[in-house]
This record gives sequence, structure tokens and C-alpha cells, in this order.
Amino acid sequence: MPITLDTDIAHINQVGQKTAEKLAKLEVFTVKDLLFYYPFRYQDFSQVTAIDQLEPGVPATIFGRIEILKNRRSWQKKMIITEGLVSDESGSIKVIWFNQQYISKNLKPGDQIYLAGTISNDGQLISPVYERAKSDGSTIHTARLVPIYSVTSGLTQKQVRWLISIALKLVDQLVEWLPSDLMAELNLWSVQKSLAQIHFPDSDKNLEQAVRRLKFDELFMFLLQIQMIKKDSKLFSAPKIDFFETETKDFVNQLPFKLTDDQKKSAWQIIKDLANPHPMNRLLEGDVG
Repeated sequence: MPITLDTDIAHINQVGQKTAEKLAKLEVFTVKDLLFYYPFRYQDFSQVTAIDQLEPGVPATIFGRIEILKNRRSWQKKMIITEGLVSDESGSIKVIWFNQQYISKNLKPGDQIYLAGTISNDGQLISPVYERAKSDGSTIHTARLVPIYSVTSGLTQKQVRWLISIALKLVDQLVEWLPSDLMAELNLWSVQKSLAQIHFPDSDKNLEQAVRRLKFDELFMFLLQIQMIKKDSKLFSAPKIDFFETETKDFVNQLPFKLTDDQKKSAWQIIKDLANPHPMNRLLEGDVG
């Protein structure tokens, strides 16, 4: 059965029921939910750096060839250490992962890979994110602005990014709900392009444009809900409350302070609302002190 925006996460190929249950904790149940599950920050691994130009403590991405890759057991710390040697045209670097022995099954000498991480003071790459090079040069976890998502126990960033990359293949199934003339007037991107760039931005500028469009949607929907509430309130009746001008003026004159112009304006608007045959819906806010 073809995947649609309403497809349950558990029915996506290679996604089991356990993973679906973990995503449910994040309130992600369908493919559409994935599209609207935004990153909360980004790791800048966009600059691919030659090995001989790496600096300790500075996050970077390298692209190279695996020369050596093997597992060994550390008897002192009782863990499996995966060690590798990766080289490019400028040099080589030692790579180390801890308790990730499966890496030696996923990768092998001769593979072209991207590695993203921070170089240690002794010139090694410790526990980097890895990604095998694709023929089209595209990346998800390295060599770009990498999205970071809120996750739950047993769910990795790589899993979430992979699932969202699949969901984005269906982004064109979303219907653009903003009028084209409004989008042109406000210079807003389409919702499809904005979702693609909010997850995997090609640049800071593109990320800014995507955020601008999606924030507009949220604000627009909020204001639309307010207008609908106002419209619905007119369907209900409320008792009119008469305004007693003389008594009100006497009360105000006896106050130990003088009302500001804003206070007078707000009070008058409330008084007029009370005289209407419909419920009032207002928030009165003021500074204290």
C-alpha cells in the first residue's frame, strides 16, 4: 500500500512497532506529524575541511577514505573500541568509537565517508557522526546544517532524521492554503519548500526564510482563531449592564489616585461592552508598581 501523509509511522518500511511507540511519546503518529516535528537547534557541520587543516576543539566535517577499521576490547574499561584510519589527499586521522562495534559491520576499508565531530587535543576524531557518501553528493547527518531534534530514550537523532527525510518525499501532497497573491506580497515561501528547509536547510539564509513562513502560519492561525471566537460569541446572549454615569464619576473622584489616560480608555471600552447583548471577551493587563 502506498505511503501517504496519513500513514501510520509503524507502516513505514523498516520502522517497527517499538520505534513507533517511542515516536508516540513525542506525539508523532503519522507521516504528516513528522513533517511538522521541527528541530530545536542546528549543528553547523557545513564546512568540509581537509584533514591537515583541522583544529582541536573546532567542530568540522571531513570527507575521506577508510584505510583501516577494526574492533578491540579494552580490558580496563570493559568496552569495545572501534578504531579506524581515514585519509584524504592532505593526510590521515585516527578515528575512535566506544561501544559501537556495529560500525565495523556497516563500514569497511575502501568506503568513502563523511565524518563530523570535534578534534581532540591529541589530534584524534572521537565518536564522530559518520555517513557513507552517496553518488549524488547529498547528506543528512554531516556536511551541512544538521538538525537536532528532541528525542526520547532509545530513539537516536539519526533515526529521526532518516524518518523525516522519507516524510519529505511526500511534502508535495500538502495543499498550500495561503493565497498566491498574499504570498507574493509578503515574499513568503510555499509551505512545501519551507518544511524542506526547516529540516535540512541549505544555508542560514534559507533557514531564516523557512522560519519566517512557518511563524507566519502560526500567527495567522492564532489570529484566525481569535476572530472565530469573536464571531461565535455573537451567537450567545448576555444580560445588558446599564452604565450609571453619575455614580461611576463619584467613585472615580474618590479614588486616592488619578486614572491615567490608558486606564480611562480601557475602562470606557469595557463599560461599552457591558452594555451589549453579547458576552464580552477581553483581557485587561496592567503594570504593577
